[in-house]
Amino acid sequence: MGWHRGLLIGFDLETTGTDPRTARIVTAAVVEVRGGEPVGRREWLADPQVPIPEDAVAVHGITGERAAADGRPGREVVEEVAEVLVTHWRAGAPVVAYNAAFYPRTSSTSQVFQGGLVGGVL
Repeated sequence: MGWHRGLLIGFDLETTGTDPRTARIVTAAVVEVRGGEPVGRREWLADPQVPIPEDAVAVHGITGERAAADGRPGREVVEEVAEVLVTHWRAGAPVVAYNAAFYPRTSSTSQVFQGGLVGGVL
């Protein structure tokens, strides 16, 4: 069986903007796909604790009010997402991330990717 027919892990973030120096996570999703079909999904909503610009809201639909009311602290979300990704990676599942080069530079994920939970794994 080819690697693409086994378990694949899809990963995506939505943030407060497109500048990785200032962007903070608003949502994260990890989707498990096997044989081209989704078989599992986890989603997170974070409170970025900064205003979410209207152009970002137009992309992902999450307002600052909703993030503040229903979101978890960004650091908790980053740590939990990183733990899920590392677990899948160590089990041998390929991780497919949309715009992955952006994530390690995003202000709310940089510490985790550069040396904390994910350092040397992803």
